[in-house]
Amino acid sequence: MGMSRISPWSWTALFSVPLLMFGAQGCDPRIPSDWEVTGFTDCRDPANASDEYFESTMQPFFDEYCLYCHASENEDRHGAPESRNYDTLDSAKTSPSLTWARVASFTMPPMGRLPHAGELDTLLDWLNCVSEAPLEVPEEIGECPDGASPSAGDVTAVLQEHCVSCHGSAVVGDDRNGAPDGVDWESAQDLASFGDDGYIWGRIYSGEMPEGTDMPDEDAYVIWEWLSCGSP
Repeated sequence: MGMSRISPWSWTALFSVPLLMFGAQGCDPRIPSDWEVTGFTDCRDPANASDEYFESTMQPFFDEYCLYCHASENEDRHGAPESRNYDTLDSAKTSPSLTWARVASFTMPPMGRLPHAGELDTLLDWLNCVSEAPLEVPEEIGECPDGASPSAGDVTAVLQEHCVSCHGSAVVGDDRNGAPDGVDWESAQDLASFGDDGYIWGRIYSGEMPEGTDMPDEDAYVIWEWLSCGSP
């Protein structure tokens, strides 16, 4: 498992849904030939991490694409975890690698117009500027990191994306790809009740799970942090 701040995103990933991204945005500029989503790099200007830049540049972006679900005052969040908000600088810069993973894989925003290339570039640079340390996924369950606030909702979202195809209660027989009957991981509570955090994490870190694919580091870290912090 590559222990980088965020897994690289190649042209292949960027163009995996070209019709979805650009078909609804025919007037948006084409992607410059020298622009590529490659993951976290250096911040272009440290001033981009300021409150002023957030208010002038990033707040309009989040207003446009995120706050329908991810606003702290929302009662109907349409499935967005209560801990994941983008209406203030402090809340929006939480877990930048997870934010980028969701946006770069086109799982956020889940409806409506998608960000165009220039907006993605601005978002990625801002995430670079507010990131404090590289994302490293440890080999073993350890101590809860200082300042960590893991969310059961985030863990459930990772499980729904990567695990329920085998560990789903509605999946039976050979379709479970060897997952034992009754061992269903559809929510964070399911993981907590399993009772062997080391076994779960060992299978994920080694790449044995999910079956047939690697879990991105940023998603794996969500589970590692939650388990290391006592599965709150």
